[in-house]
Amino acid sequence: MMNVISMYLRIFSALSLCVLSACTAKHQPITAPTVVKAPDFSDLPTKSCKNGEAINTPATLTLDKQGKVTAVKGIKVKDKELARQITQQFKKARYTPYLENGTPIARPLQVSMRLQCPKPARR
Repeated sequence: MMNVISMYLRIFSALSLCVLSACTAKHQPITAPTVVKAPDFSDLPTKSCKNGEAINTPATLTLDKQGKVTAVKGIKVKDKELARQITQQFKKARYTPYLENGTPIARPLQVSMRLQCPKPARR
């Protein structure tokens, strides 16, 4: 389980950096945020998962001027409890704020996440 979690965190960090890099390429005066505290998806309920499948979903995080996640939208997961817990974990994450000409600004951040469901234990 820990291997799946650490793999997910690497994927999440890489995807976040790709999205952040694309953002800064379009808008030169805006400095993109970086992850200060990543969301912890290690204890998410996986009852809606099937044998080792991966759940992929985009999300839009609204970051305030301090880099706090104030809203999460766009999660496309059928299991409402899983979506609720993903939202809670994103809201516990922290980022450096977007900077426009050195001034912190509130702005949405597009991210993608991949949750790898555990395979059933062999008997």
